[in-house]
Order: sequence, then C-alpha cells, then structure tokens
Amino acid sequence: MVQPTVEQVLSLIRGGKDNAAVLVKAIGGNHSVFVATSIGNMAGITLGHGGQIGAITAEKFDGLDLSEFELARFTFDQCSFIGAVVTGTGIGSATSCDFSKSSGVCPAFGDIEGSRFIGVKFRGVKFSGSIDSVDFSSSTMEGAHFYEDGWTYTGRKKRQPDSMCVFAGAALGSAKFHDLCLKTPDFDGADLTGAIFASCVIEAGSFRKANLQKAIIVGCKLPGVNLAGANLRGANLANTDFTNACLDGADLAGCNLMGATLSGVNLSKTKNYDPSAASIGLVGPALSELDSLSQTARRIEITFRIRTGKDDEGEEVGIDTSGLRYGWGLQVPPSVSGSQYPHASTKIFSVAMMQLATLLGQRQVRYETVDISSTKSPKSGRELRDLVINGIAEAFAQPVPAADELAAATKTYREQVRQRQAGE
Repeated sequence: MVQPTVEQVLSLIRGGKDNAAVLVKAIGGNHSVFVATSIGNMAGITLGHGGQIGAITAEKFDGLDLSEFELARFTFDQCSFIGAVVTGTGIGSATSCDFSKSSGVCPAFGDIEGSRFIGVKFRGVKFSGSIDSVDFSSSTMEGAHFYEDGWTYTGRKKRQPDSMCVFAGAALGSAKFHDLCLKTPDFDGADLTGAIFASCVIEAGSFRKANLQKAIIVGCKLPGVNLAGANLRGANLANTDFTNACLDGADLAGCNLMGATLSGVNLSKTKNYDPSAASIGLVGPALSELDSLSQTARRIEITFRIRTGKDDEGEEVGIDTSGLRYGWGLQVPPSVSGSQYPHASTKIFSVAMMQLATLLGQRQVRYETVDISSTKSPKSGRELRDLVINGIAEAFAQPVPAADELAAATKTYREQVRQRQAGE
C-alpha cells in the first residue's frame, strides 16, 4: 500500500463526506494506526497494526461535512471543528478542540478533555471517554449517552473523576449518564427532563434551577449537591445518597425517595415534600419463606407488571434466582435503568424483591400479571403463586385484591395475552 502524505490525508478530510470511504481505504480504517502531524519537521505518516496513535494538531475543519468519517484511530489536539456536520462520525480523541455550533445525528466521541461543545445540536450522540473540563453550555443533545467504558481509544485505563465539566443551560432531555464519576460539574438551568443517572458519583455538583422532572437518579452518590430551585417533580431518586445536599426551593412533588440518604438535608425548605415517599415495605413471612425456597429450588423465575396509571398496561419486572448468583437476575424496565438487566447486588431473593420495591414502589402492582415458573422447587403451582403474591405485597406495601376480584382479573389478563399471541 502506498502511504499517503499528511497533506493528502488532510485533503481527504477537508474534501468532506464523499471522501470518508476513500480515507478508510487509504489508511486501512480502524485496523491500522495513523500517526500524523503538520507541525515542525514531522511531516509524514506511518501505517501499521498496533503501536502508536498519532496526532493531528492545530488544524481547522470549520464548517466541513465530516459525515461518516471514521476517525477513531486519529487523535486531534487544539483543532477547530466549528459548525462542522458530524453525522455518523466517530472521533476517538479530541483534546482542547472546538466543536461549537457543530451538528449531527449519532456521532460518537471518546476522550474530549478540555474541548468546547457550546451550542452544538446533536441527536443520539455517544460520549464514552473523558469529559474533563469540557464545556457543553447551551447545547442541544436530547437522548445523549454519557458512559465510561473503562478503556479509552488510546488504550489507557481512565478512572479519575472528570472535573469542571459544564452543562449550564443545555437541553438534555432523556439523556443517559452511566457509571460516571464527576467532580463539581455545572448543570445549572439545564433541561434534564426524563434523564437517567445510574450508578454515578457526582461530587459537589450544581443543578440549580435545573429541570429534572421525571428524571431517574438511582443508586448514585451526590454528596453536597446543590439542587436549589430544581424541578424534581415525579423524579425517581431511590437509593441515592444526598448527604449534605442543598434542596432549598426544590419541588419534590411525586418523588420516589425510597432508600435515599437525606442526612444533613433541610427538607423544611423544599416544596411538596411527602415523608411517605421515603417509606418502603418490610421483609415478612412470605419473603422469608421464599428465601429458603430459592436456596433449595434449582430455579424460580417470576415476572409481573407495574404501572403508573389505572389505564397503563405497565412495564414488566421480575426476578430469576438462577441469575442472582451471577449478578443479572433482576429485571428492571429500561425506563428506570436504561438497561433491562441491571446488576443485582444480592443473591438473596427477599433483598432482590426489596430492590424492586425501592426502585418502583410508587407504581401500582398488577397482581393479575404475576407469572411463575420453577424447576425442582419444594412448592409449585397455586401454592407457590400465592406465596409469591404475598411476598410482592410485603415488599411493595400494596394490598392484594380480594380472591374473587384477583381471579377474574387474572382470567381476563391471560385471555388478552392469548389473543395477542394468536395475532402474532
């Protein structure tokens, strides 16, 4: 393969999206490594499989259509992409670069430390690397996904907190933040309606006057977070640590605070706080017996639906004891976790059921939808079904309907399922 010069490579990029496939052919795509610089006397590139990752420094790509360019093996430093179109573009590393006012659908970024994304308009964007000192002010990134995959495109493992990232005034509706560690991030005035924060550590973050209506913030640590004046109506804050947080003026109407740590929080200054939002059920005789059964049975799998309103079909949740030992036996709706099978931190049936109740206890249990299968269980059939229903009632603290009412509802539901399956 003839090695292109730096000027030829940069010319391909500047030629826009029509050259995306040409560039892949020229340098071998993600299976080869590109090393380039236009600074000093380092004018050349090297191709190879593995080894160094090269850099493109202080170049301008402003206003270009870079759609479908696969640039994951390039590293960009101090480059400008102002107003560029990056639909379907993959950029592995871009430090201290400027993407302000760029746009695109489903771009993907790795490490972007110190870069600027002010006023960008992205849909379906993914950020899998460091966002340390990145400015996302006034951006529109609904449905964005931020996560730390442990390894960056450059191969080094990054576990240090990302500090001073700014999302002030950003539109981040339905965005997902998974397993991030952030220090002093600024989300002031951001629209985070329906956003999901799962297993994140956010130290001294600021969410003043942010819109977090119906947001999911579960299993997170937010010590010292400032939520003054934030809209948290209908938010799910289960199992999250808010130690010494400021919630002055925050609207907590309809919040799920089950399992949340609120020490050092002055709840008297919040709006619409309901103490019952932090109360959960208890492990009783039914769940205790199910603990014993789950240890002797080869497998017990249960599913049932929970809903937010009377006319809502609901979402399916469940427990599979054969999976609990491996950490995947808890089934939670994607609307809560962003993943249908989040990690279960227990091998004990009752604890798993209480985890479901903590996450979803404010929703209504549809007891008629309870479905059970078991293998080599000391109890089965109607006896096991009654026991499971009573266990759900203990955890969710919701009464079981009268026997005749439940039987009629169960018959109706099963007929609906049969008709739906027949139609398929």
